[in-house]
Formats: sequence, C-alpha cells, structure tokens
Amino acid sequence: MVVLPVDHPLAHEKEITAAQLDGVNFVSTDPAYSGSLAPIVKAWFAQENSQPNIVQVATNILVTMNLVGMGLGVTLIPGYMNNFNTGQVVFRPIAGNVPSIALLMAWKKGDMKPALRDFIAIVQERLASVTA
Repeated sequence: MVVLPVDHPLAHEKEITAAQLDGVNFVSTDPAYSGSLAPIVKAWFAQENSQPNIVQVATNILVTMNLVGMGLGVTLIPGYMNNFNTGQVVFRPIAGNVPSIALLMAWKKGDMKPALRDFIAIVQERLASVTA
C-alpha cells in the first residue's frame, strides 16, 4: 500500500506503479526497527528498477506515516495498516507486482480466553478485507 500526503500529485491516482515512485521523495522505515519491512521494500524497488529519493528514515511505521502527512514524501506499508489514517494521508494500492510481508500470531496452547478469541477474529477479519 502506498501512503501519500493528501495534496501529493499522485494522491488522486487509482493505483500507483513502482515507476511512478521513481525519484519521488520517500520516507523509509529504519531496518533496525522495522523487522523485515525495510528489506522487503528495498528489494521490491530494486526488482522493479525504481529508485525513490529517501529523504528520511523513521523508527516505526506510525512515525513514518506522520512524516508523510507532514509532506516529507511517500512511503509503503503493509495493506493491513491502511486504517491508521490521520486525515493527512491517503492510501493507494500498488499496481502490478505487489510486495508481501508475513504477519504471524502466536499464543499459549489451550489458552483461548474470550479476549484472545476476539483479537484473533478481528485480525482475521482485517486481513480478509485487505486480501479480498
């Protein structure tokens, strides 16, 4: 999912290609704090022969999206995070070859408290809406 400031020239596009992001100011997540996200994004841009202009590196996705909302650039996030809208950003799907990231959940075997069941149901519902 591409996150753009609401007034970005690409904000009105239905989908965004890697080529459209070539040379565009980009806010990246710090590989030391983002787990596999930063390497996946970097590899995707390389595979697509696109090179954004990294203007800022942030320690987490929420900070990254706030920096995007301030107009510093655009970023890529996992699709399941597109409900964290501050009103200052828009979310657009990636056209073509879409990078993916695994989301894993773990819990103690036999420990199915109501809160855990509810949490699992919410995650499954959210992921189903993203992948549909």
